[in-house]
Amino acid sequence: MQGLLNVQFWLWGQDAIRADFEARGFVKTPNPTERGSSLYRRGDLTLHSSGLWLEVGGEVVAYSRPKDKFFVLTGPQAAPELPSGALEQAYAEGFTRLEGHLLEHERWILGRYGPQDRSRLLEKLPPNARKSRAVWQGWFDYRLATLSPKKPTMPSAMPVANF
Repeated sequence: MQGLLNVQFWLWGQDAIRADFEARGFVKTPNPTERGSSLYRRGDLTLHSSGLWLEVGGEVVAYSRPKDKFFVLTGPQAAPELPSGALEQAYAEGFTRLEGHLLEHERWILGRYGPQDRSRLLEKLPPNARKSRAVWQGWFDYRLATLSPKKPTMPSAMPVANF
């Protein structure tokens, strides 16, 4: 599954350009470090071009895009900085905690633009993300099929999360 978020972040960048995050109710704020993109926050999720922060209970699950790793942070954290004492979390565990937000967004995009939108954008992936296209597409197709009442679920031999 590693690499999937490389594709997702690129897609989110395209969504940001189209103002999809604001349309979904995300609040856009300037980056306090004045480096990189703006921050987009909705509920317990904050997105930035360098990573994301998801508040879960008293913890913050952070994903660092440059490191392609998840971390657990305790106490108040200021996005988009990752503190030096952050504890690395298993990728599968971090991804599982985030997955509902990914699926919610992708369902929203699907409803707004139709299935051709992501297919069209995936054709334009930059070279560093192309190698992970099949991983993203497989995850998306499988999860959409298992969560949609209109489509049959995959056979039970297909694991839900095979990281």
